[in-house]
Amino acid sequence: MTPEEKLLRDDGLKLHYITEQTEELCLVAIKQNPLAIKYVTKQTELMVKEVIMQDWELLRYCHIQNEEVIRLALMYGLPSDSKMIKPHIDMKKMEMKYPEYFI
Repeated sequence: MTPEEKLLRDDGLKLHYITEQTEELCLVAIKQNPLAIKYVTKQTELMVKEVIMQDWELLRYCHIQNEEVIRLALMYGLPSDSKMIKPHIDMKKMEMKYPEYFI
C-alpha cells in the first residue's frame, strides 16, 4: 500500500492534496468518502457510479451524466424531476425505457 493510498483510506477528502491522481487512488478516496468526487481532476463513469451508489445527492458534483448514470441515480432515489439532471438528458425517453422509476 502506497502512502497516498493509506492517507486516502483514512480520509478520502485528502484527495484534494494529491497531485498525481490515478483512478485507483480516486476510487479509494470515494469509497472512504463519496464527497471526494469534488476533488477528482478527471472523473470517470466508474467513479461517478460509485458516488451515486453511496449518495445520489452528490450527483451535483459529477461531471459525467449519461443515461446509465441517471438510471442508477433514479434507482437509488433521485427524483425524476430533479434540477440536478443536466438538460441534455432526455427524461421522456428515460421514462419510456424505465417506467418503474417514474411512478
